[in-house]
This record gives sequence, structure tokens and C-alpha cells, in this order.
Amino acid sequence: MTNLLREDAGVADIEPAFNSRLWWRQVFRCFTDWRVYLYVVIAIGVLAVERCLITYLPLLVESMGYQDKNIYLMTIPLYGVTLTCCLLVSYMASRRNEHFFHLSASLLVSLIGFVLMITLFEQGTLVIYISLCIASCGIFAAYPLLLSWLTNNVHGHTKRAMAIGFLVGAGNIGGIFSPQVILIFNI
Repeated sequence: MTNLLREDAGVADIEPAFNSRLWWRQVFRCFTDWRVYLYVVIAIGVLAVERCLITYLPLLVESMGYQDKNIYLMTIPLYGVTLTCCLLVSYMASRRNEHFFHLSASLLVSLIGFVLMITLFEQGTLVIYISLCIASCGIFAAYPLLLSWLTNNVHGHTKRAMAIGFLVGAGNIGGIFSPQVILIFNI
């Protein structure tokens, strides 16, 4: 596998030198590779949580006691911290080439944030906001790590392009679960 990735820096698997056309053998290999489907399953889970968090973040901030414009103003620092965390984690994962460990750590941090939010809900608004920030940092850092891990592990330019498109397209199925949360929890 390492040799395949090393050789992929140039022209991939009998691909035309100009990369001007679609290479159907690599398209077929994309849809027969079990790893691509594993990445898609992970992406569905990550994007389901991301979409729920994006959709219901104003409701969570409103439940902390903020009103009107302040609800949306209180989401700005949350997204700022999340952006910084996402950039740092992505940089460290690419620098060390350890995408799996960083992805697992991000998902664990997200889980810890959600568990803190549920268990410490009665402790006050600051605790809820900090746990929401922890959960957001973990889950929003996971998707870019998943995409970069996929591109590092799939060789062949056409297969890689098809795998990325398939991951993004099929991963958005996770957005279907976002409206279902309102039905389950009666928000």
C-alpha cells in the first residue's frame, strides 16, 4: 500500500499522461473498494451530528436564557473557537500523518462534550456553553480529517475524485436525521 501511494505522486495506474479523461477502471475500483464505504458510513454519522448541531444551536443558546439578537451573537464565539480547533487539529494530523488517531480523538472529545452537556445541564448557562463548545470543537474537526484521510488512502486520481464525490454526496444522507431529532425529543 505504501508503494502505491508513493507512486501516485505522478501519473496514476495506467492513466493518460494529460489526465484529460475519466479512467473507467478506477471508477469501478472506487465502487468496489470496501474502505470507501467505511468512510461513507463514518461521514454519515459525523454529518448527522453536525447538521443537528447547526440546526438546533440557536435553540440550545435560547434555552440558556438569551433572547432575540443575543442568541445569534452568542454563537459567534462558539464558531470562532471551533474554527481554531479545527485548523489546529487538521494541521497536526497532516503534519504527523495520523488522521485516524486525530479523527478518533476528535470524536471522543465531541462525545465528552455532549455527555457533559447532558449531565451538567442543571449547573448553569456557562457550563452548558463550555460543554457545547467542547462538543462543537470535536465534531466540526472530524469531517475535514475524514476527507483528508480518504484522500491519503485512495490512490489513482480518478478513483480519488470519485471517492471524494461519493463520500460528500452519500455522507449528506446524515442530514436526513436532523429533522428526526425534533420528533424524538419533542424540541
